[in-house]
Amino acid sequence: MLVIRPNYDKATSFTHSWAQLIVDALAGVEDIADTNVVPGVIRSALPSQTSIAFFGHGTAIALLGHHGAPVISVVNAIAGHLRGKVILAVACNSAQFLGLGWIGARTGTRAYIGYTRRFRFLAGGASTFGEVATAPLLRMIVRGATAGDALEFGHNIYREAIQYYVGGQGRFHPSRPGIVARLGWNLNSLVLRGDRRVTLS
Repeated sequence: MLVIRPNYDKATSFTHSWAQLIVDALAGVEDIADTNVVPGVIRSALPSQTSIAFFGHGTAIALLGHHGAPVISVVNAIAGHLRGKVILAVACNSAQFLGLGWIGARTGTRAYIGYTRRFRFLAGGASTFGEVATAPLLRMIVRGATAGDALEFGHNIYREAIQYYVGGQGRFHPSRPGIVARLGWNLNSLVLRGDRRVTLS
C-alpha cells in the first residue's frame, strides 16, 4: 500500500497524524510524507502499488501534495496510472470527479472511497475525526472487508460518533454542536465509486 500524507499547514498536520494509524496497521507500507509529496515522487511510486491511502487536501479533480501541488489527478486516471488500484482519500471534494464511476470504468480503477464535498473537522475533536475517517480502510486491512462493507462500516462509525456526542459522554464536550454538525456533513459526503466487492488482497 502507498500512503501519501503531506504536512505543510494546520489541516494537513492533523491528516498527516491520522495516516499514522494506517502505517502502523499494515506491514510493508510505502509511506510518502511531508516535503516528499511532490508529483515526480508520487508518479514514480504509483506503478508498484495496488492500493493508495491519501490524507490531505483535495479538489474535485485532484489530490494535492506539498504546498498544494496536484500529485494525483483526473489526468493520471485517464492515462491509466490508477489502473487496478483501490483508493481511499481523506480529502475534500475528490470523489466528485476524480473518483467517479465512469473514470473507473474507462481506466480500470477498481474502487475509490472518498468525499464528494469538503471534509470538515474541528481541532478540538481531531482524534475523533481521525479515528472515524480511517475506519473504512482499517476495516479492509484488519478484517479483509470488501470496499462495500468498508463503506457501510465507515457510515456506521460516523453514526456511532454522532450518537456519542448527542447522547453519550461526548455531550459534555464544549465543542459538541460543531463536532456533531461536521460529523453529519462528512457522513453524508462519504461515498464509494467502483466495485463494491473488491478487497485489498
